[in-house]
Amino acid sequence: MAKSKKSKKLKYDRAHYQFSKEQKVSIVREVESGQLTRKEAMEKYNVVGRGTLNSWLLQYSSNPEGIIRKQHKKADQRLAAYKIIVGESTVEEISVTMQVARDTIWGWIKKYKNDVQQNLSPSIARHQDESLSNPGEMQQIVLEELKLKIAGLEMMIDIAEKELKIDIRKKSGTKQ
Repeated sequence: MAKSKKSKKLKYDRAHYQFSKEQKVSIVREVESGQLTRKEAMEKYNVVGRGTLNSWLLQYSSNPEGIIRKQHKKADQRLAAYKIIVGESTVEEISVTMQVARDTIWGWIKKYKNDVQQNLSPSIARHQDESLSNPGEMQQIVLEELKLKIAGLEMMIDIAEKELKIDIRKKSGTKQ
């Protein structure tokens, strides 16, 4: 029987293949050093899922905090999108401060753009569309709008406390 010139890739029963500790450490080192991306490592070594590889990275990595992606709360994502849309920050600034890829931030902007624009007052939206040349002027407009919103909310709380005869505001010194 003659050997074929094409060598077949070894296939393992993925659900039952066991990696030794040395193999796991070797794979983690390749990913850490940048020789392989996570996806390439999974394909090359026939690793079943991202969770498996991530658990190896957490267990055997020299810097586990830096290797696993951070999960950001939706409120933080929305705030980042808001800051960019109103011109308070740039995508690059948010990328550095939150340690997130720019493409991820663009995804947040796309996801929350409608929410942010609905919450902007007409004067802010109008000035935003006009693309103000002075970013400080935009921040001043946003600040004034927020002050008005706070005053309105405080007035609503005062009316609710008076009509419902309930203390809504937290009193100082109360236990939580």
